[in-house]
Amino acid sequence: MTDAFAKALDDMLAMPQFGKDATFHPDIGASFPLRVIYGKDPNLMAMGNFEASDYEHQFLCRASDLPEAQRQAEIELNGRYYAIANIQIKEPAAIIFGE
Repeated sequence: MTDAFAKALDDMLAMPQFGKDATFHPDIGASFPLRVIYGKDPNLMAMGNFEASDYEHQFLCRASDLPEAQRQAEIELNGRYYAIANIQIKEPAAIIFGE
């Protein structure tokens, strides 16, 4: 099941209507590109049994694309910066919660 979920995530990230190019700005170290699915919808968390969260901004990405989960970092999408409040990792995916 994990392989199927990883394949589905890869497929969605590659689709222009879902996957979007963002930039992850860690608290320490160089910024790097990150392919995400962005949403404000709590239904996004239904993927992969993520725990419910009150954060409005959510970025779904591959867990392997995050070298380590860092708070006090930022993610930039379409010229907007979001402060990272929390990161949940449920291999093979991760959700970054922003404010």
